[in-house]
Amino acid sequence: MKKTLLVYLMLASSAYAAGGVDNRTPTKLPMPVSLPAVQTVELDQLNKQQALDAMRKAPDDTVFVFQGQRKTKAQMQSEASNRRAPAAPRVTSQFEAQRSKLESEEDAKVQTANAQTLAEFSSLKQKFLLPK
Repeated sequence: MKKTLLVYLMLASSAYAAGGVDNRTPTKLPMPVSLPAVQTVELDQLNKQQALDAMRKAPDDTVFVFQGQRKTKAQMQSEASNRRAPAAPRVTSQFEAQRSKLESEEDAKVQTANAQTLAEFSSLKQKFLLPK
């Protein structure tokens, strides 16, 4: 009821300020508009599963009260995604560490194979070429 009255008064004052109200004729004001109430969910009173279900099913403009803080679902989702963002570089750094380890192992194998090939080549070179 308070919201309806507030909207009605706001519309009436804006019509009067715009010069649309003539004191000599009765005023026809628009019908009051009822605004939908914002749903509020107290997460502290729910167990974890109930809270997760409530958050999944609620629209983005639902207000959640958790530990005395009032936040909409959209605000909570953006904060959660901001907290998850730093996890990606850690996974990348783990990947980079494994990649560099594998590369160094492969380099060591190639160097060993090259040394064996050079040793074999020099022994064959000495065997088949006669010194002058």
